[in-house]
Amino acid sequence: MPTSIETWQFLSDAIRDLSAICKIAGTGVYKLQDSLNDGGYVIWNGELLQISGGSGSYLRKVEQTSGVDYEGEKHPYYKDVVAERCGNTSGAVPQSGVKNINTISEISVAISTLVDGLNKHVADKENPHKVTKSHVGLGNLPNSKTDSYDTPNGNVLVTATAVANLHKFAKKTYVAKTSGWHDVQIAEDLDWISHSIKYKIEGSFFAISGKIAIPWWLSPGATLFSIPENTAPILNGTILFGIAGDYLIKIEFQDNLFVYKGCVIISNNNKTVFSGLWDGSFVNDLNLVINTVFAI
Repeated sequence: MPTSIETWQFLSDAIRDLSAICKIAGTGVYKLQDSLNDGGYVIWNGELLQISGGSGSYLRKVEQTSGVDYEGEKHPYYKDVVAERCGNTSGAVPQSGVKNINTISEISVAISTLVDGLNKHVADKENPHKVTKSHVGLGNLPNSKTDSYDTPNGNVLVTATAVANLHKFAKKTYVAKTSGWHDVQIAEDLDWISHSIKYKIEGSFFAISGKIAIPWWLSPGATLFSIPENTAPILNGTILFGIAGDYLIKIEFQDNLFVYKGCVIISNNNKTVFSGLWDGSFVNDLNLVINTVFAI
């Protein structure tokens, strides 16, 4: 009987779909209908086989040779592998052990269940795989943390909140200790020079005031005076400028030290590099007046 292109396309699609079902079935023997007594099909280790002839309670794979007569002509024979009912012979499987393959709807439900389980697993933020810190190379880190900055325990990590609280505490502590005016500590090699420098902290302001003689021979980088450590750490790197006669004096706050950075002659517009006082003709000391307030 002649066939159309649509017919051959249908057969091609059917074979493709059956092949996919066979692959889903995997290894083992599955039946596509409830009973095998009236023939039908089985999937044998991923291969679709028709049940053909024979009797008995076992199934075996056999190869059949067939031919086709068409319009009075004998076409070449071809071989086909089928499943045949038989008695208990070598290589056979009992029909009672052949399982029903799941229907498409059952497969769809199984896939949906699998996808739902996967989505729940992905959304699970409670460490479903029980990963420990050792698994990710953090085995030496403590297991505890604290927002308190005064926890004397080496097995507890302090948080950023604890650091911030410590900073606030330190500022309040040093403000309390330095309330009122206090003398600065003149550098050891300058303890003989004239000075009246004092500092104080009021609220969130650091003030320094007074007068100090700058020796003509003092080299840039020398410490002039200091205040107690951590009194005003936020001022680290701050630059102070003061006028002494015709000179602009530069001083930098480094940690708790006030360091002389040099001077320039104000009237010399071409000189921009700060250097020492002595230039071959000027040999007198300069009295630097400081009156400065910083927010801390």
